[in-house]
Amino acid sequence: MIFLHSGIYYSIVYYFDDYMQKKPLKVLVFLPEIGLGGAEWQTLYMLNGLNSELIYPVLLTLNRGLNERRELPEYHYVINKSPGFDPLFALKLSSLLHFIEPDIIHLISSTAIIWGTLASLSYLNSKFIVSLWGEDWGDSILRRALLRICQRLADVVTVNSYGLRDSVSKKYLIPEGRIEVLVNGVDVERFAPRDAHKLRGEVGIGSDEVVIGWVGNIRPEKDFWTLISASEIVVSRQRNVKFLIVGGGVDYDRAVSEVEQRGLKDNFIFTGRVDDTAPYYNAMDIFVNSSISEGMCNVILEASASGLPCVVTDAPGNSELVMDGRSGFVVKRGNCVELADKILTLINNDQLKEEMGKRGREYMKRAYDMDAMVKSYQDFYLRVGGRL
Repeated sequence: MIFLHSGIYYSIVYYFDDYMQKKPLKVLVFLPEIGLGGAEWQTLYMLNGLNSELIYPVLLTLNRGLNERRELPEYHYVINKSPGFDPLFALKLSSLLHFIEPDIIHLISSTAIIWGTLASLSYLNSKFIVSLWGEDWGDSILRRALLRICQRLADVVTVNSYGLRDSVSKKYLIPEGRIEVLVNGVDVERFAPRDAHKLRGEVGIGSDEVVIGWVGNIRPEKDFWTLISASEIVVSRQRNVKFLIVGGGVDYDRAVSEVEQRGLKDNFIFTGRVDDTAPYYNAMDIFVNSSISEGMCNVILEASASGLPCVVTDAPGNSELVMDGRSGFVVKRGNCVELADKILTLINNDQLKEEMGKRGREYMKRAYDMDAMVKSYQDFYLRVGGRL
């Protein structure tokens, strides 16, 4: 009888384990806001591209910043959070975890990391992952301390560039072996060289003008002010130049005012926030990124895929996207003179500009394919969930 019971027991364990292996892995991704940014778009593309027979994705967002035009996953929950400190939010989040019963909890952004970690302490049946996609961790000492604790408690920490991995490892004292690098991808069909004469005319660009482009939200870590200072140098040496600035952001009004005060109004075009940035890259001749903080900058991926030579700062991740001297130039953060010098180098050398743009696009097609990005996330989830 003992042998029979043992046999039944092991048979039950075997079949249960076999059932669990065949059952899709339930992954809850907490991404607070679904806006128009590249990071959000990448996440949604990834979730929608996962093999549903292997992974059952569930998206959780907050009540703010929801863009209904996005193609959301089939299973999507919206949870309300009051502005600032909301003590009831952790309880609501904890209840939702027990209702969903995820195998993996993936927390993206500092808000999701702090609140999600707190809620997950009441639900210990899953692995949990935290993701940092940039160096902007806030000025609050308390917030930084909480993030450090959350990183330590996580089963895995992910970043989207090797430069950011080094930065996170040093700042949070996390061994590099516990940090997984999952790079972004770019849709090389959507972002590709195309004619843009009509758009250039619509936004007020002359046929003989060289267009220096910038795309993104104007906020402190993007250091738009260094670009303005560099533009003064460029304009003093090359009058037929327009700076096309695509995007909004918290510092948008200040940026417009600063440009006017410096007498550069005629050389700048501000579009404000736009839903589809792809056509605007085609209206540019050179792309510039002046950030002091990045993880893996999606707009550099998009600009390179669009065939533009890029002049970027040495923020973490940027030098991984731009081959210095081959697909563009990498300059020191905050150095407006060096930034202007490289812009002028490209303005005055059409052949170099064209060659760098072609190399950049080929590099994007080879190294940052979107389907490869989805596959890397899928394998990562399966590995964390014990399915690989």
